[in-house]
Amino acid sequence: MKKLIALFLVLIMIISVVALVSSCEEKKTPEQTTTVEETTTTTAEETTTTTTTTTTTTTTTTTETTTTTTTETTTTGITTKYPVFARFDFGTKTYAEDNEFTSHEFLTKALTYNDKAISITYEEDYWSIKALKAYSNDGATAFMLCYDNMATDSLAYDLWDDLYPKYQYLAKVRIKNKTVNNMLGIWFTSASDGGWYTTTVASNMYLQGGENVKIAKPSTEWETYVFDMRYCSYVASKKGGNSWPEIVKFREQGTAGPGNNWIWYGEKPMAGLRFSFLGAYAPNNTGSADSRANIKKDATVDIDYIVFGENLEQLEGYKSYLEQSEANA
Repeated sequence: MKKLIALFLVLIMIISVVALVSSCEEKKTPEQTTTVEETTTTTAEETTTTTTTTTTTTTTTTTETTTTTTTETTTTGITTKYPVFARFDFGTKTYAEDNEFTSHEFLTKALTYNDKAISITYEEDYWSIKALKAYSNDGATAFMLCYDNMATDSLAYDLWDDLYPKYQYLAKVRIKNKTVNNMLGIWFTSASDGGWYTTTVASNMYLQGGENVKIAKPSTEWETYVFDMRYCSYVASKKGGNSWPEIVKFREQGTAGPGNNWIWYGEKPMAGLRFSFLGAYAPNNTGSADSRANIKKDATVDIDYIVFGENLEQLEGYKSYLEQSEANA
């Protein structure tokens, strides 16, 4: 009996030792789990910090400052030497004025015109030009807007970039032509010449109806046209042909050609421009370059702007406030 009791006590002791060992193994698990959680938390914080730094660097890099502020910009492979000459953006509040290209004060102070032949209404976004009578053997400049002294020191505007025709030979015009006249015109002169010549005229700037057509259908819509001053001055100088179809043949011959007085001015800055919006006139070639017979009493055109540039891409990028508002409407 004593042996049986002793054996029973030994068995109880063995069971107690096994239970104690098992209990110690279970207590290790929570400590390992805690260590893993701390490691995971630290890794997440480091990842977040790295991502934030990368994002900040990317945002700082995206600052575009070479779109329109530089004087020498490359656009689709074409290097422009001068900015758009936006001196003639008409209106009392314009994109050009807010960007210091021109001012309403300059446009009105530098302007001369015959107030017996035309009247001008100054709207916020454009000028409205009206014929007060029909054309009848009037003087050459009777219906013109004349800027004969653009660079005069007395003008309250700093002409910090001059118009050099050697580089800037495209003219972009935005007009609402409510008349039957289909031809615009520009007379030009250089500061070194000091005079106006019969051959320094771009008279055949056609609107509707294609080239060599003098009659247009009156319109109440704004239209934009781009003219190459080289070719438009050919007809007026009566060199290389007396009509526009003949001049078109020179287009395949490059930038130079007979009578190309616009390019001939080269590095000489323009001193004066005269604009014919109601009817064009070139005294050296009245047969093909005179549309003043289209000027009727009360004939009216609205002019948003006429700007000059070196290439089409450059001019297409210029938009007046009126143009921008219409695009966003």
